[in-house]
Amino acid sequence: MSLKIFHGIFILLATLLTAGFTAYCFLRGSETLGDAATRWGLFSAALTVALVVYGIYFVGKARKLP
Repeated sequence: MSLKIFHGIFILLATLLTAGFTAYCFLRGSETLGDAATRWGLFSAALTVALVVYGIYFVGKARKLP
């Protein structure tokens, strides 16, 4: 497995993890986290968006490499 493929899989898994945590914070987080669930949910949503943007950037950059 090349480093490009490993990095792409790692970005994908990190994106799925943060998206799942975002869903948890907004759907069930108030039961366990209280008011902090909204702040953590917004933070993880922003992180999810940033990871998607980085993933798109990485795929474009990786296609140019041999």
